[in-house]
Amino acid sequence: MTQLISIIIPVYNVEYFLPKCLDSVMKQTYRDFEVLLIDDGSTDGSARICDEYASKYECCRVFHRQNAGVAASRNIGLSQARGKYIVFLDSDDYIEKELLAKVYEQMETQKYDICSYSARRVDEVGNHLYDIYFVDMITGLQFDDESRDLFLWKKFLQYKTGWECCFHVFRRDIIEQNQIRFDEKLRYAEDLIFTFEYMLYVERWIKIPDVLYDYTLRNGSATKELDRKEMVDGIMYYAFLRIRERLKKKDSDRYRAKRISLFYAALLHYFYPIFAKNVGIRRVRKWLEDSPDLALQKQLFRLLSLQKKKLKKLFGDKEGTKLYNMVRYFLDGNERLYVKRCSRLLHVKEKRS
Repeated sequence: MTQLISIIIPVYNVEYFLPKCLDSVMKQTYRDFEVLLIDDGSTDGSARICDEYASKYECCRVFHRQNAGVAASRNIGLSQARGKYIVFLDSDDYIEKELLAKVYEQMETQKYDICSYSARRVDEVGNHLYDIYFVDMITGLQFDDESRDLFLWKKFLQYKTGWECCFHVFRRDIIEQNQIRFDEKLRYAEDLIFTFEYMLYVERWIKIPDVLYDYTLRNGSATKELDRKEMVDGIMYYAFLRIRERLKKKDSDRYRAKRISLFYAALLHYFYPIFAKNVGIRRVRKWLEDSPDLALQKQLFRLLSLQKKKLKKLFGDKEGTKLYNMVRYFLDGNERLYVKRCSRLLHVKEKRS
């Protein structure tokens, strides 16, 4: 007996892309699925296209609403979903015809809690740009609390598995039992938070090698329109607050302040080079100082300054020491000493603004 899969598709002003997206769903070799189209107040022909597909295919249900953003649309989809498994699909993307069949085999037959797959970047007319493959993570894993934390620190928060919700298939019972939803206030990193919170309750994870998702790079996308300062606030403050709240909710004894600070360190380790590129460490430090809660930032840096050995163990001697030096700089503001230490350690000089 097959199990229903719910495919949640937020839709907003994508009339050029939407037919290709929906046709890719209708061509799936696995047929026991429903499609939830959440029209987020589209002003082009997208709403009409949604209605046309719903009238043609019984598996489609359409929900029209005022514009509130992709996170709110996904949350509506979750509240209406009836399937055992959840697939998220963006309306300007499309999927390979074997996606549902291949992930169903892993989730239902092999009893994994989440199945991840590879993707390819394509341009607006479908030309292949590059693969998002994570080749070193083609494996299945069984977690206990410690191995899960290590996976989150060293793999997930380092973007070695992909945190976009569209790159994974989820079990709806885990989502509902733990009240996991997208944060509708965020413009950036809502995928990261949702998938991270889900991963906290996963016991078995599988990454299959197949490239099953076609991820469209559009001109003028929301991510491109965000400036770096907003990204710093969105990830290092707002997203981290949600992560911290979820950790405490899951196990307040295990996730005390010192251990929680290591999740912040993992974010800092991954995002700092991205934030600092063509910006400089001084400006990034200023942005962190300007966060809505400077006291929290300083508390986190103080906690991390006491964990040099742990940082080296997590990220390696050189990277861990560099991260430790960065934390010291964020605390004391001595840029010259920071640059000297990092240059001596890695034989490269940090860009100064």
